[in-house]
Amino acid sequence: MENREVTNDLVVPKNKKRTAIFLLFSLFCVVSLGASYIVDFANHDNITWSAYVFCAVPLAWVVALPLFMAKGKKHWFSLLAFSVVFLPFLYFLERAIDSSNWFLPIGLPVGTTVIFILWAASLLLKLAKINKWYLTAGIIAVGGFAFEFVAIRSVVNFLGRPLSSWVSMAAIFVVAVISLLIVIIGYIFDK
Repeated sequence: MENREVTNDLVVPKNKKRTAIFLLFSLFCVVSLGASYIVDFANHDNITWSAYVFCAVPLAWVVALPLFMAKGKKHWFSLLAFSVVFLPFLYFLERAIDSSNWFLPIGLPVGTTVIFILWAASLLLKLAKINKWYLTAGIIAVGGFAFEFVAIRSVVNFLGRPLSSWVSMAAIFVVAVISLLIVIIGYIFDK
């Protein structure tokens, strides 16, 4: 059994390997931020594309933190962390990078849909008593179509003009292919 001190639901790891991995991950995050800043500033004398990195890396760190520190049910803590920081992340991203005001018409409905789909999928995978491969394929199909519906409608409303029909067809095709591949993988593993 791993030697660690438990405080409420979080664990202070005493395992040197686990602590080293967490510190390496944190160091990687800091180095990637620094490298992005240096390359971006050297090429543009300003912060341009690296603002995306400055927003995304802290999000990834916060979401990954429970995977290193949580006692049990790490997935749920990580999903909760994502749910709490994702919409503020999108808002900050809009404010930090551009001012086209896309958060309310696109970011909020799409972000909320993503959070809802992830929670619904996690609960279904936890509670359902059917084959997890087939259930995952169904979740991807239904969730993908729901996401496509909300995302496409939000973008169309934001732009004020319809998108090309191939955009919607491509999204539906990708969701269908991924779902089919998961069903095939599930069938192969169930044999």
